[in-house]
Amino acid sequence: MPRSQHPSTTALATLNLAEGRELGLSRGANIVMPNLTPAAYRADYEIYPAKACIRETAEECQSCLSRRIVALGRKIGTGKGDGAGRLPGGTIFVI
Repeated sequence: MPRSQHPSTTALATLNLAEGRELGLSRGANIVMPNLTPAAYRADYEIYPAKACIRETAEECQSCLSRRIVALGRKIGTGKGDGAGRLPGGTIFVI
């Protein structure tokens, strides 16, 4: 499914802090979503216990995700990430 979006979610990172998102990306995910909620409000949106990245700033989260994606040998997409066209092989969209 060349136009499908498959997210590697924060829930995967919460289940496995060391490499949860990486495991999702290595198994076909092509979307990650950094937590952009201001740090002062993140606890208000903690939908499950011990949610990953709850204390990081938005900048720290995006920087961390970028390093993790590049370490997997993948590229960060620059488009909208809406699946409107074929996703180039190995591209991860951060939305």
